[in-house]
Amino acid sequence: MPAEYLYAVLAVAALVVVIGLYLAFAPWPRRSRAYRRAQKRLASGQWQEALTIVAGLRPENRSQVWKARLHKLAGEAHQYALDLALKDREFDDALEHAEQAALYLGQDPEEHRARVIEAMLAEVRRLFAAGPGEDEALRQLIHRTGRLAGDPPPEANFWLALSQARQGHMEQALTTLQGIYEQVGK
Repeated sequence: MPAEYLYAVLAVAALVVVIGLYLAFAPWPRRSRAYRRAQKRLASGQWQEALTIVAGLRPENRSQVWKARLHKLAGEAHQYALDLALKDREFDDALEHAEQAALYLGQDPEEHRARVIEAMLAEVRRLFAAGPGEDEALRQLIHRTGRLAGDPPPEANFWLALSQARQGHMEQALTTLQGIYEQVGK
């Protein structure tokens, strides 16, 4: 009986070692741990590290389920980066992250672009309200808004016209307002 007991214990120990080696070195458990690690990094605000981990998992070599999970995580990381960039008023970076988030999440890129442009317009309003000392920064931001939007939005030109009027350039302000009138068709 002791020899049979010894063989049973050795068999169980060998099984535990095999299972442990499988969990430590097999692709599926390693991939799952890396995915969870990336989720934790993103949850703690480390979006760059999360993207690095996702890139290391090479989604193109995975099943459709894994591709979807990895794309969703990458999209969420870019959305997090988009939020941070908008908070820091880094609008060019925000636009890049918006496009990447839309790509990974399968969403309309124009919705994300509109979000960035709306944040820029909010900053334009803030700069105008700050007073005449911010007029140069206001004009630069309106120019950047127009570059990112394709054409300056009518609201941005409206604030430009008010800035021009505030500086006493009434002819310029009227010309700008006339352009807005023609742009919106009213």
